[in-house]
Amino acid sequence: MGFEHDDMHVSTHQGEVTLTPVRRYYPPDTNAASLWLRNRQKDKWRDRVEHTGADGGPVTIKIIKYDGD
Repeated sequence: MGFEHDDMHVSTHQGEVTLTPVRRYYPPDTNAASLWLRNRQKDKWRDRVEHTGADGGPVTIKIIKYDGD
């Protein structure tokens, strides 16, 4: 969302101090939003993708050893 706050800018010109009220704006941090979503809503926003078989269950991998020609 980002945020704003009131601040004071202090400057000097020819020995005279000037205070100028300013409103500072900080844009939203998309990395922070992404991290928050991945930690709070894991089922919707996780990085890892689960691969499932045709029946919706886990994929089974069969390793076959080949001994030669």
